[in-house]
Amino acid sequence: MSLFVNWAIIWLLTTIAAEIIFEDISYYATGAIAVLIVIMMSLLALSSFSDTLARVKNRLRRPTEEEYNYLKPMFDEVYQRSGLKREIELFISRDDFPNGSAMGTKTVAVSEPLFRCTPDEIKAVMAHELGHIKNYDTRIHAIACFLDELGMVALGVAIAILTSLTETFKLFAPFLLLVLMLKVVQVMLNLIIELFYLATRRGMELQADAFAAQLGYRDGMIKVLNRVGDNRKIAFFGTHPLNKMRIAKLMAY
Repeated sequence: MSLFVNWAIIWLLTTIAAEIIFEDISYYATGAIAVLIVIMMSLLALSSFSDTLARVKNRLRRPTEEEYNYLKPMFDEVYQRSGLKREIELFISRDDFPNGSAMGTKTVAVSEPLFRCTPDEIKAVMAHELGHIKNYDTRIHAIACFLDELGMVALGVAIAILTSLTETFKLFAPFLLLVLMLKVVQVMLNLIIELFYLATRRGMELQADAFAAQLGYRDGMIKVLNRVGDNRKIAFFGTHPLNKMRIAKLMAY
């Protein structure tokens, strides 16, 4: 809904601007342009640029030679079992607790504290993150974030350009009021959508745990979850289920 509202507003703004500039413009033409932009940005989100952006945003670094030599044999084992065919690159994250993360289309990161875990635990975390890539979780997340963030930027630029046209500003005043009303509705809807999104994310985590278990790393996954611990009472507002629930699910495999 957030993506729909952002791009619907951009389409309407583009249409009004085109009508003023060209006097006669088809709504279908501006709609097609908006759709084309969304498709192009989705493809960009699935390109290596998405990985580069995610690595910079999350402040990932390349492993040192010593770190790489330690991680590579474990990663190769998990990678071979995963059945993935695309190249995956290893990075080190800034997290201050044992953790792993997957992003973009070919990026897996592990934290420095994870090095203090056993090899079985490290391989289990790697398997979990490869599960996210295998299940297309990272690509879905990349497209959603890419379109939403760039949609907000494009929206701001479009409004700034239109409101700067002082001679015709009165023509835009009613529409800008509508824009503000739509944004208020969007904020309210986002609160509801966020809850569904969090529930979906928790489901993705359980699926990634299941993938790690299927590859033979169930016990390692249970050990690392016990090591990390969990002080939460409920997971309703979190992206991950409670660790005790994840462990219970893993024990069933």
